Amino acid sequence: MSAQYAEPTVNPATGFVALNDAKALR
Repeated sequence: MSAQYAEPTVNPATGFVALNDAKALR
């Protein structure tokens, strides 16, 4: 989770999903 959140440059869709997931979880 940390890797994806820290590296949103991998993919715009993945980055958005990770951010949304992190906010929802937090």
